[in-house]
Amino acid sequence: MNLLNFVLIDDDRINNFLVEKQLHQINPKTNIVSFTNPLEACQYLLNLESLKFENTSILLDINMPILNGWELLDRLTEKYPTNLPSNCKLCMLSSSNHSDDIEKSKKYPIVYKYYVKPISKAILEEIFLSFNEN
Repeated sequence: MNLLNFVLIDDDRINNFLVEKQLHQINPKTNIVSFTNPLEACQYLLNLESLKFENTSILLDINMPILNGWELLDRLTEKYPTNLPSNCKLCMLSSSNHSDDIEKSKKYPIVYKYYVKPISKAILEEIFLSFNEN
């Protein structure tokens, strides 16, 4: 199994904690950077060198204060209009399973998948496997 990096962006600290715990159960060597402030996350991602994106999955919540997931996604799309560098996959997370949100996520070429929270260990394992398929 490839060593993966995860960037968690969710204003809910408990959700980040639970996802981190599940990721470390799947692979204890997983590198995780976690943000509860979406502005800090946005700055981190926009300033990240292309090579640092290698084997990275970004889990981005939609409903957050200050800067919501769509706004953060718009800022990333300005820099990376069609794809993220170096085998990076961005997954949208939301407690909403509303079809409008799911369809909206499909309009962004840099979005890999849309998942409804709470995210399960099985989904995280699916993300790990998707990197091994490449």
